[in-house]
Amino acid sequence: PVPIVTLCENVEDANVVRLLGAGSDQVLDIQTADAVLTAYVQTLVNRYTLLDYMDREQDGQAELCIGDFKIDLMRRQVFLKGEKIELSGKEFDLLLFFAQNPNRVLTETQIYDRAWHTDKDFHSSIAKPINRLRQKIEPDQHNPVYIRSIRGVGYQFMPNIVTSYDV
Repeated sequence: PVPIVTLCENVEDANVVRLLGAGSDQVLDIQTADAVLTAYVQTLVNRYTLLDYMDREQDGQAELCIGDFKIDLMRRQVFLKGEKIELSGKEFDLLLFFAQNPNRVLTETQIYDRAWHTDKDFHSSIAKPINRLRQKIEPDQHNPVYIRSIRGVGYQFMPNIVTSYDV
C-alpha cells in the first residue's frame, strides 16, 4: 500500500524489469540527483493518496472514522464526537490528510504539498490554516491534543484522546 522507489547501480532493462516485477514502482540510478528523487517520491505519494481516496469512493467506503472523528468524503463533512464541525475547503483537506496519516509526524512541506498542490513558499501560510482548524476541533487551543506541533519538523495528528478518570 506504499510507493516503492528503488535506487540501483545497474539500470539496464533486464534489471529494471526484474525490480518492477518484484514490486518497485520506480527504478532510478543511484546517482540520481536528490531533487529528482524527491520529485519522484512526492509524485508517487500524491498518486497513492489520490488512488486511496478514489478506492474508498468506489467501494462505498467514502467515510473515514478515526478516533473521535467521522469524515464523510462524499459530502466533505466532519463530525467530532457526533457533532458536525463546519470547515472550509482547505481545513477539510488538512484534516483529511492528517486523518489519513494518524500518529505520524508530517513535515510542513508534506502538508503543504498535499493541501495546496503548488510550489509556492509555504512557511508563512501553513500555520494560519492549521490554527483555524485547531480553533474548530481542539477542546483547548492553548493545549492542543488532536494536532500537535513538533518543533522544527511539522505536525502530528493524534485522533484518540486518552481521558483520565477519577478513581
